[in-house]
Amino acid sequence: MNVGYRTGPSRKAESPGDLDPIARTVMEWAFPTQVNSHLFDEPIQYIEVDNDPNANFDFYQFDDPNTSQEFLVENRQYSGFNSYLPEWWKSGDKGGLLIWWRNGQSRQLRPGDNDTDVVLEGLPYVSDGDLGDPFPGSTNNTSITMATTPDTRNSLGNPTGFAVTDISSSATTMTANFYHNYWSGSITSNTTWSGEIYVGGDITVNSGVTLTISPGTTVNFATTDDQGG
Repeated sequence: MNVGYRTGPSRKAESPGDLDPIARTVMEWAFPTQVNSHLFDEPIQYIEVDNDPNANFDFYQFDDPNTSQEFLVENRQYSGFNSYLPEWWKSGDKGGLLIWWRNGQSRQLRPGDNDTDVVLEGLPYVSDGDLGDPFPGSTNNTSITMATTPDTRNSLGNPTGFAVTDISSSATTMTANFYHNYWSGSITSNTTWSGEIYVGGDITVNSGVTLTISPGTTVNFATTDDQGG
């Protein structure tokens, strides 16, 4: 999905794809919804810039509270200037939620099929992307959490609390659940829970690690198990 500058039926930029949400927000051309609370059945719209150059893009941003890293989510469809994104000629469902990760000046796609070749900075010809990059995509991946593959951990391997689950089928308006304090899988360092927590699967606290639950903390259990149990 990193070839928007040269997309088209002849791959000569006859139909350049839209800029990614990180570029738009850095330039202050878009102002994403901040995921600082849990959002359920949230509608995420695909906005065609060629139809309305002044459109308000429907982006969602989560900031890792422990680093300067962030995630951005967009609905990207094969329509308008985006009609010739990778593998546009194939049949079946195309498009969906693209989940981007940013660490300073570096940005990367977290593809639904876990294709780690899709790097957005410095290596533009490593991989053009494919229909497995969006969620659910060709692999029908409907969740990304700290316990899934790919995951929402930061570059240090630590959980961020961010999760997107129950992602609907690809459409111009999609729905999903956004979490800002979500836990599942292994806890590998001393951790304190506070506020409202959502648990989406089995929790394992590693040996020598302490999980502290602050007074007044509400622990909820998500309706789906991200570990397939």
